[in-house]
Amino acid sequence: MSHVTRSRAKRAASALSGVLVTPCASADTAGLTYRTNDLDLGAGDTIYLYTDGVTEAMDGSGELFGVDRLRRALEFRDETDPEELLSTVSGQISSFVGGAEQSDDITMLGLRINLLSSYVRVPAVFSSCEVVSDFVGGWLAQGRFPSRFVSQVMVVQDEAFSNVMRYAYKDATDIVTDGTVEPAPAQGVRGTGAFGRALPGEATVELSVDDGDMVLRLIDAGVPFDPLEDTTGRRTEDDDLQIGGDGITLIKGFMDDLAYGYVDGRNVLTMRKHIPTE
Repeated sequence: MSHVTRSRAKRAASALSGVLVTPCASADTAGLTYRTNDLDLGAGDTIYLYTDGVTEAMDGSGELFGVDRLRRALEFRDETDPEELLSTVSGQISSFVGGAEQSDDITMLGLRINLLSSYVRVPAVFSSCEVVSDFVGGWLAQGRFPSRFVSQVMVVQDEAFSNVMRYAYKDATDIVTDGTVEPAPAQGVRGTGAFGRALPGEATVELSVDDGDMVLRLIDAGVPFDPLEDTTGRRTEDDDLQIGGDGITLIKGFMDDLAYGYVDGRNVLTMRKHIPTE
């Protein structure tokens, strides 16, 4: 039997009753009716599998732990980490049973769908905005995040990447390879994990999930530029937008945490947004 704990929206557990696994036909399994279930799991969702030894665990008076107690242990949890989930259920079973002798084997399995860290590396030109937008939008779609969350992140990535093009690379030269990585083509270079750098004339956008937050990191090898510094009122001669003005105001309003650093000759802007649970 199984339950599913959702990573966002209302975290009610969904019961899927029925025999899920049988190794082979035997006298004990003959005549059983099997039911299949299709379930669409998104990033951060956890599926909890258990044997009947969980719900049939008995206390000293012979009362069963039961499905209702199990549901209460699983529903509306803010944490979907499988290890924490199993620890919680195991602890509640132990408290319920007390000193009573175990009547059956107890087997539990927790599986969580993790969204891979991914990156795209692109030439630092305005035409790359569309490539970056497609990359971020596709990654967010895999996570099945709420529409409002997605809309805000899409605004942020556009504003942040545009800022890099305007200021860090306003006097951009041709891309120069460092001998270890080929320059990114117009369509960009995508990968999983964290690339962690960018060649001169390029920018890298990284996405990941960390401790309940979506992390959007922008790395470029342009001139040092801190978009978070207080520069209200400063304007370039050829740009109508304030540096640190409307764009950074939107970014600050939509994201929960922002950090900038100039590391190894590269601008690194890290933006975090908490993944909603309601």
